[in-house]
Amino acid sequence: MKFPTGFTMDEFADLEAELNGLQRGTNPESLKSLIVDIEYEGVEPTMFLEEFREHWTPAKRFAFVFLGILLIPLLGFGLLLIYFAFGHGNFFEECDVATCTVYLADEGVVVSYRMLDTDFDKLEYLPISAKSHIRYSQRDVGDNNGGWVGNFHVITDGQEFELIPSVNNNKSFQKGRQVVVQFAKMANISSLDRSLL
Repeated sequence: MKFPTGFTMDEFADLEAELNGLQRGTNPESLKSLIVDIEYEGVEPTMFLEEFREHWTPAKRFAFVFLGILLIPLLGFGLLLIYFAFGHGNFFEECDVATCTVYLADEGVVVSYRMLDTDFDKLEYLPISAKSHIRYSQRDVGDNNGGWVGNFHVITDGQEFELIPSVNNNKSFQKGRQVVVQFAKMANISSLDRSLL
């Protein structure tokens, strides 16, 4: 077999492996099916990076609306509570809400999703490749009291994916750092921000 000038057999093998890695797990419908299995059939993902679950009932929604109405004069904080009441499923029905970020090693992808019972409200994913790297960013917020917010991201071919959002103290940073370092080991990501080492 004759190769084009400048390419060797190994370079083609690397390119093929990278393309296969990008094609795996990037079908949204197969990811949705797998996530439903994780949520309802007991299938375990390789790793949960972030997991938050809530159960909403009509009584809880009414309480949020009532409290929201009382707190509207307080800088509009009540509007946020009312928004939460209506943003978690049908108002008059019970609903389980799952907001998670998972790593699926067999599919070679990290997935962030929000489900209202079995309906997807959000689904974002990013394939992990040999070129992926992890970055931590931090910005100051508020006044001169030293407030800050940090975010952990994985980056693949210029696409950025938030792994763990909004750490804002040393305890949450250390916990997030441990999760991200464990994820990097599982995903064979060797390129980490120096602040994570």
